[in-house]
Amino acid sequence: MPEQLIATAGVWFFAASALQFVAAFVEQAGAPRSPEEDGERKPAARLVFFFASLLTIGLLLCVPLSPEVEPVTRLLVLQTPIAAMFSGAMLGAIFGALAQGVAPTMRKVAIPLALAALALALYVAHPSLLGLANGLLGGAPELPVRPV
Repeated sequence: MPEQLIATAGVWFFAASALQFVAAFVEQAGAPRSPEEDGERKPAARLVFFFASLLTIGLLLCVPLSPEVEPVTRLLVLQTPIAAMFSGAMLGAIFGALAQGVAPTMRKVAIPLALAALALALYVAHPSLLGLANGLLGGAPELPVRPV
Protein backbone atom coordinates (compact mmCIF):
# COMPACT_ATOMS: atom_id res chain seq x y z
CA MET A 1 0.00 0.00 0.00
CA PRO A 2 2.75 2.60 0.72
CA GLU A 3 4.21 1.97 -2.73
CA GLN A 4 0.82 2.64 -4.32
CA LEU A 5 0.42 5.88 -2.35
CA ILE A 6 3.89 7.08 -3.36
CA ALA A 7 3.23 6.15 -6.98
CA THR A 8 -0.04 8.09 -6.84
CA ALA A 9 1.12 11.37 -5.29
CA GLY A 10 4.91 11.24 -5.56
CA VAL A 11 7.75 11.17 -3.09
CA TRP A 12 7.96 14.96 -2.79
CA PHE A 13 4.31 15.17 -1.77
CA PHE A 14 4.99 12.92 1.19
CA ALA A 15 8.26 14.71 1.95
CA ALA A 16 6.37 18.01 2.14
CA SER A 17 3.75 16.41 4.37
CA ALA A 18 6.49 15.03 6.64
CA LEU A 19 8.14 18.44 6.83
CA GLN A 20 4.76 19.94 7.74
CA PHE A 21 4.48 17.35 10.52
CA VAL A 22 7.91 18.36 11.85
CA ALA A 23 7.07 22.07 11.65
CA ALA A 24 3.82 21.58 13.58
CA PHE A 25 5.59 19.37 16.13
CA VAL A 26 8.32 21.94 16.73
CA GLU A 27 5.89 24.86 16.90
CA GLN A 28 3.73 23.15 19.50
CA ALA A 29 6.72 21.88 21.47
CA GLY A 30 7.87 25.50 21.75
CA ALA A 31 4.45 26.88 22.63
CA PRO A 32 4.34 28.97 25.81
CA ARG A 33 3.15 27.12 28.88
CA SER A 34 2.70 30.22 31.06
CA PRO A 35 1.87 33.91 30.54
CA GLU A 36 5.49 34.85 31.30
CA GLU A 37 6.74 32.81 28.36
CA ASP A 38 4.17 34.30 26.01
CA GLY A 39 5.98 37.65 25.96
CA GLU A 40 8.96 36.11 24.15
CA ARG A 41 6.96 35.43 20.98
CA LYS A 42 6.03 38.18 18.60
CA PRO A 43 2.54 38.28 17.03
CA ALA A 44 4.10 38.64 13.57
CA ALA A 45 5.96 35.35 14.03
CA ARG A 46 2.73 33.59 14.95
CA LEU A 47 1.03 35.06 11.91
CA VAL A 48 3.83 33.94 9.58
CA PHE A 49 3.67 30.40 10.97
CA PHE A 50 -0.13 30.31 10.66
CA PHE A 51 -0.19 31.43 7.03
CA ALA A 52 2.76 29.24 6.05
CA SER A 53 1.03 26.19 7.55
CA LEU A 54 -2.31 27.04 5.99
CA LEU A 55 -0.79 27.61 2.54
CA THR A 56 1.24 24.41 2.78
CA ILE A 57 -1.84 22.30 3.40
CA GLY A 58 -3.78 24.14 0.70
CA LEU A 59 -1.03 23.66 -1.86
CA LEU A 60 -0.69 19.98 -1.06
CA LEU A 61 -4.43 19.52 -1.52
CA CYS A 62 -4.09 21.04 -5.03
CA VAL A 63 -1.99 18.15 -6.27
CA PRO A 64 -4.03 16.53 -9.05
CA LEU A 65 -4.68 12.82 -9.06
CA SER A 66 -5.54 10.61 -11.98
CA PRO A 67 -9.23 9.77 -12.40
CA GLU A 68 -8.26 6.10 -12.44
CA VAL A 69 -7.08 6.23 -8.82
CA GLU A 70 -9.17 4.15 -6.46
CA PRO A 71 -11.34 6.20 -4.09
CA VAL A 72 -9.66 4.74 -1.00
CA THR A 73 -6.21 5.66 -2.30
CA ARG A 74 -7.41 9.15 -3.23
CA LEU A 75 -8.83 9.62 0.27
CA LEU A 76 -5.61 8.45 1.92
CA VAL A 77 -3.49 10.77 -0.23
CA LEU A 78 -5.69 13.80 0.34
CA GLN A 79 -5.91 13.32 4.09
CA THR A 80 -2.14 12.97 4.50
CA PRO A 81 -1.26 16.71 4.83
CA ILE A 82 -4.15 17.33 7.21
CA ALA A 83 -3.29 14.31 9.34
CA ALA A 84 0.38 15.34 9.35
CA MET A 85 -0.49 18.80 10.65
CA PHE A 86 -2.84 17.58 13.38
CA SER A 87 -0.70 14.68 14.54
CA GLY A 88 2.43 16.85 14.58
CA ALA A 89 0.64 19.46 16.67
CA MET A 90 -0.73 16.90 19.11
CA LEU A 91 2.55 15.07 19.59
CA GLY A 92 4.45 18.35 19.80
CA ALA A 93 2.15 19.61 22.53
CA ILE A 94 2.69 16.43 24.54
CA PHE A 95 6.46 16.61 24.01
CA GLY A 96 6.52 20.30 24.93
CA ALA A 97 4.67 19.63 28.18
CA LEU A 98 7.16 16.90 29.10
CA ALA A 99 10.36 18.66 28.01
CA GLN A 100 9.86 22.32 28.86
CA GLY A 101 13.56 23.17 28.68
CA VAL A 102 13.67 22.88 24.90
CA ALA A 103 10.89 25.39 24.26
CA PRO A 104 13.12 28.43 23.52
CA THR A 105 15.08 26.48 20.93
CA MET A 106 11.91 25.12 19.36
CA ARG A 107 10.51 28.65 19.04
CA LYS A 108 13.53 29.70 17.02
CA VAL A 109 13.30 26.74 14.64
CA ALA A 110 9.53 26.66 14.03
CA ILE A 111 9.23 29.43 11.43
CA PRO A 112 12.17 28.32 9.25
CA LEU A 113 10.72 24.80 9.21
CA ALA A 114 7.26 26.10 8.29
CA LEU A 115 8.74 28.17 5.46
CA ALA A 116 10.76 25.18 4.25
CA ALA A 117 7.57 23.08 4.20
CA LEU A 118 5.85 25.86 2.25
CA ALA A 119 8.70 25.98 -0.27
CA LEU A 120 8.56 22.22 -0.76
CA ALA A 121 4.77 22.34 -1.15
CA LEU A 122 5.18 25.05 -3.80
CA TYR A 123 7.61 22.78 -5.64
CA VAL A 124 5.17 19.89 -5.46
CA ALA A 125 2.13 21.93 -6.54
CA HIS A 126 3.74 24.20 -9.15
CA PRO A 127 2.59 22.14 -12.16
CA SER A 128 -0.99 22.40 -10.93
CA LEU A 129 -0.65 26.11 -10.24
CA LEU A 130 0.81 26.74 -13.70
CA GLY A 131 -2.03 24.80 -15.31
CA LEU A 132 -4.62 26.78 -13.38
CA ALA A 133 -2.89 30.06 -14.22
CA ASN A 134 -2.91 29.10 -17.89
CA GLY A 135 -6.65 28.52 -17.64
CA LEU A 136 -7.19 31.88 -15.97
CA LEU A 137 -5.22 33.66 -18.68
CA GLY A 138 -7.55 32.47 -21.40
CA GLY A 139 -6.07 29.14 -22.39
CA ALA A 140 -7.47 25.76 -21.60
CA PRO A 141 -6.55 24.70 -18.07
CA GLU A 142 -4.14 21.82 -18.38
CA LEU A 143 -3.78 20.10 -15.08
CA PRO A 144 -0.94 17.62 -15.05
CA VAL A 145 -2.06 14.22 -13.88
CA ARG A 146 0.28 11.60 -12.52
CA PRO A 147 -0.08 8.30 -14.32
CA VAL A 148 -0.89 5.43 -12.04
